[in-house]
Amino acid sequence: MATLGKPQRQHRILRILESHPVSSQPQLLQLLEADGIVATQATVSRDLEELGAVKVRIPGGAMAYAIPEYIKERAPGGDDHLRRLMGDPDIDFVRAGTGHELWDLGEAWFELTRLPFVYAVWAIRRGAGSPKLCRLLREARDFGMDTLDHIISSRPEYDLDFRKDYLGWHIHYHLGSDERRGIQRFIELLEKHSLGPVHPPRYIS
Repeated sequence: MATLGKPQRQHRILRILESHPVSSQPQLLQLLEADGIVATQATVSRDLEELGAVKVRIPGGAMAYAIPEYIKERAPGGDDHLRRLMGDPDIDFVRAGTGHELWDLGEAWFELTRLPFVYAVWAIRRGAGSPKLCRLLREARDFGMDTLDHIISSRPEYDLDFRKDYLGWHIHYHLGSDERRGIQRFIELLEKHSLGPVHPPRYIS
């Protein structure tokens, strides 16, 4: 058994959380002990807080610790920690009422451009597409839309009213003219600020 300094211990905790679904501090202590590391629950609790650990829902409905991706920026007076969250970790963090200042990327983009922000698309590499693949993607989208009400009513995550609002209203499942204009505006800004290379999309549906 070894007693590690804080940086080494926290690094080991990060690796454990990446490779194990850890739902409690006693479980984390057991995993550290199995790795030959001695720590107290009070120490582990402080480590999790300093690492910015939040509990998120994982497949199957259980909750487990996760470390949001973060970017450290130098600022006068010390380090600022910015955490970028998407998907369930984002929802869990907001609903937990942490008191942190939150910047919504979609809201900021709309204020800047008055256009929707496209978070995700199904994309095919140039030259790799085929009519069959395009058909299968369209069928998968259509199946998802046809069963959306069932998905909303049967999923265990969060409450029903939230699922209806989030999945049925806030998320759009078609790439319309406004969304395409939003993508084009994003491309223009990438080129303007030399954040390329930029490969303009070719839409197939």
